[in-house]
Amino acid sequence: SEDADIEDIPRETLTPGATWEIQSRGNALTVTPSSIQTYRHLEMVLDSVSSWSQNKLESRISSTDPMSKYLANTNAPPIQDSRTMYRTFELVFDLWNRGKGNLAGMAARKGFYALEFVLAEDHPDLVWHVLDTIYDMVKTDHLQLLSLFLQHANALASRLLPVEHPLFRILHQLSICDYTTNLGREHICHLLRQAWLRNVELLGQQVGSLAPRHLWLYEQLIWDGRTRLRSYSGLQKLQTEMEAALANLSRTEDGLAEGSLSQSDRLRVEALMLEFTQMDLKDSEGAGQLVRALLEHSDNPSLTNARFQAYGHKMLARLYEKNNDLENAEKNYKAAIAKRECAHGNDSNLRVVRDMWVLAAHYGKTGREEDAKAVVADALGRAEQYLNDIPG
Repeated sequence: SEDADIEDIPRETLTPGATWEIQSRGNALTVTPSSIQTYRHLEMVLDSVSSWSQNKLESRISSTDPMSKYLANTNAPPIQDSRTMYRTFELVFDLWNRGKGNLAGMAARKGFYALEFVLAEDHPDLVWHVLDTIYDMVKTDHLQLLSLFLQHANALASRLLPVEHPLFRILHQLSICDYTTNLGREHICHLLRQAWLRNVELLGQQVGSLAPRHLWLYEQLIWDGRTRLRSYSGLQKLQTEMEAALANLSRTEDGLAEGSLSQSDRLRVEALMLEFTQMDLKDSEGAGQLVRALLEHSDNPSLTNARFQAYGHKMLARLYEKNNDLENAEKNYKAAIAKRECAHGNDSNLRVVRDMWVLAAHYGKTGREEDAKAVVADALGRAEQYLNDIPG
């Protein structure tokens, strides 16, 4: 949710794909007969995305839960965590935008290194974190990096995934698109956006009807719904169903796998309720009650609890900022960073750096330019330390 515009990147390395003849009419895109074959290829992306989510919904075996693995290892997130890979490529954009090309290159290498491990971990959000990455590269005109990403991802997918795997088909189709023209890129972004909205419709029909082992469904809709690709999905239209489903999850005794709902899973549900209330419903009063409850329930000395404390403080800071209470906003942004350092075991973690960008942006919006520069300089030093070791 802290996106930044990225400077244009040379496009010489891109290989032109199919030629588009598309007319833009408002928000709709009309494809002329001469481009219908290419349009059919891209329709395969929509079909592959839908089949991916449908397969995960129909699976009776609980899918690998990357969030549980992440929470169990907050000081050393698994290398195969696709969310961390996506955030690493976001770091590329952040560093490039701040004129740190060398560090941006190091971040890109780290993202490419992680990609092989990410593709080997089959979980419900795998496809979406890959598509998030591609979408962001297109939207920011970071096209040289996109070309390398698609080449690398396709080579890995051909080696690691069966040919019938949806992601294999998606990557192949996206690789033959035209990224060299504004109209071509516009259509690709439109297509990926439609794929996400179709997925929201598909998952939305299942809200409240699935066993708690499908907690990933709610996290995919709510928790990860702040990326460029997935934002503004109209999720507030599901308010009644979503609130009832999350309340039921918080009360369930069935658990996400076996036994009673664990403390960390209860905090996950509370965080989802807070995110939905504050970011989708724009209900500041309700969010204020939920964030204080989350902070109270996670106020125990553990790495997992510190991670939820960090999230809670950042959300509370936004509420204070909205009410123009700048002093308390600053205190909570700083508390979020401190808790993030505690959660991740060191001060050079990717998530620590991300929260420091947020504090710097807060200072910038309030006219404290020197303070903002100091925080950015600190964050850049931590980012360099984070990137010194490629693994992890």
